[in-house]
Amino acid sequence: MMYHHHNHLFCQCRNLSSMTSALNASLSSWRCVVSAAVILSSSMTSPWSYSPVCLTS
Repeated sequence: MMYHHHNHLFCQCRNLSSMTSALNASLSSWRCVVSAAVILSSSMTSPWSYSPVCLTS
């Protein structure tokens, strides 16, 4: 019974870590989208200052 409880805690901890990594991935992709939008708007205002930050990172 003690082992089962420990196993349950480990499972929850693993779920939390996978949730955190998924959150990190969505945050990085969101940051990529934001930087792409900023680049797009800045390239519309001045086409010569275009620099693909999202593609290089």
